[in-house]
Amino acid sequence: MLKARRRKPLFLSAAILAILLGTVLVGSTFASGVDYDTEEKGDPGSNYKVAFEYHNGADSYVPMENSAALTGDMLWCPGKTEIVYLKLTNNELFPVDCSLKLNVTQNDFDGMFTYAVIENDLKSSPADHPSNWGDFRDAASKTGTLSVGEHNLRNGNPENHEDVILLSPGSSRCMAVAIHMSEKASSDYASPKNNEKTMNFKFVLQVNANFMPGETPVPGKAK
Repeated sequence: MLKARRRKPLFLSAAILAILLGTVLVGSTFASGVDYDTEEKGDPGSNYKVAFEYHNGADSYVPMENSAALTGDMLWCPGKTEIVYLKLTNNELFPVDCSLKLNVTQNDFDGMFTYAVIENDLKSSPADHPSNWGDFRDAASKTGTLSVGEHNLRNGNPENHEDVILLSPGSSRCMAVAIHMSEKASSDYASPKNNEKTMNFKFVLQVNANFMPGETPVPGKAK
C-alpha cells in the first residue's frame, strides 16, 4: 500500500512592483457629456482634485500617490490571485472624465499573468464578491494578459470615448482589479535570488476637464 505524500506548493521568485502613479492632462469636458471637438488647453502640469485611492485591507481607502499595493515582497505561486480595490472621487466643482490604464514596462513571465476588472464597489457589497478567480474573470467587464504595453482598465470603444469614466462633481467610482498567475506556471520561473524575474507596472490616471483645477464654474455659463 502506497502512502500519500504531501506536495509542497511551488513558490516562484516573482518580484512584482506596482508603482501607483496619478498624472493629469487637460482636455475638454462639458456638462454631463464630453465634447472632444474643442481644443481648450490648460496647464498640463496642473493637478485636478480627483482622489485616486486604493483599499489598504484595513477597512479604509488610502491615497494611491507614492504608494504601492503590490510589491516585490509578495510570494507568488501558480493559481494565486491578488485583488487591488481602487476608488476615484471627483472633488472639483465641475465634471471630469478619467481614463485609468495599467502600463506594463517589464514582464519576464511571458503570458503567465492575466488581469480582470470589475467596475463595482466589491468592498461595500461582499455578498456580490466572487469567491475565486474563475468567477471573478467571468463577472469582469475587461480581461487581458499583462503583456508589455498599455492596458485601459475600462472596456469600451475608444473611437466613441466609451473607455473613459465620467465623474460628476462629488461623485465616486470604484473598480476591482485582479492579477492572476497561471496554474501552468512552472519552476522555470523560479529564479535564483540574485537573478530575480520581475514584472513592473504602474497605474496611470489621466483627467480631462473643461476648466482649470480649482476653478468655480459660473452658473449658466458653459466653457
